[in-house]
Amino acid sequence: MHLNIIKIDKFAFSTIESLSHEYMKRLKKHYPARLEIRKQFKKPENAFNIILDPKGKNLTTPELTDLIVSHTNYRSKLDLNFFIGGPFGLSDKEKESVDMLWSLSAATTTSDISCVFCIEQIYRAITVIQGIKYQH
Repeated sequence: MHLNIIKIDKFAFSTIESLSHEYMKRLKKHYPARLEIRKQFKKPENAFNIILDPKGKNLTTPELTDLIVSHTNYRSKLDLNFFIGGPFGLSDKEKESVDMLWSLSAATTTSDISCVFCIEQIYRAITVIQGIKYQH
């Protein structure tokens, strides 16, 4: 079982890409995780799939932590996938095809910023799960 952060389209800014990779490096020390860059959306069938979208559910850190725990227990063989749309987002059909929509913020942000924010929030949740001092 892996946590997969899947960004549609390449990074526009190398500095933000570097920051995303820095948080991925931190995350991978504590949990199997991957950052994938894809040209288009393709939903795996045997996974719990989440799309980041401003109209999605707002989650507190404890709620995100509970979501990750409930979908990543050691008996689960399902990956947990977080999709970040490109500059034009994802279609309504794609959004309807997933298990959940998650809103990082009601504000509109670039997909690059959303990627960093998503990875950091997942990292924060994993540190809570593992009792690592990070969250303040």
